[in-house]
Amino acid sequence: MQKVMTVSTHHPSMRDRIFGWSFEDGNKVRHAFCERIGKEDEYMFFTDVPISKVRSGVTDNPSYSTILHALADNWKLLAPPTRYTQMENRKKVDCYEWWLVKD
Repeated sequence: MQKVMTVSTHHPSMRDRIFGWSFEDGNKVRHAFCERIGKEDEYMFFTDVPISKVRSGVTDNPSYSTILHALADNWKLLAPPTRYTQMENRKKVDCYEWWLVKD
């Protein structure tokens, strides 16, 4: 199953420190589905699994310090980073969002 990770950095460099991230794992849907096989309330199809039953991987502590660390662990970069602006200490700050996938 495919895994998707988005991370944020302050600069468009793969060596810049990651300050925020989220992670989704398609295996979690499969696990939620399989947990009910043979039970009275089992799901008929994967699409029957309520998304609320699938836990997200959002946390303040990213698994990787930089994009390079993620690439070394076989993550693949989907595209160049996308710039966005957010408020930090009452100032607008440019940030960069990166999307990575892993099979």
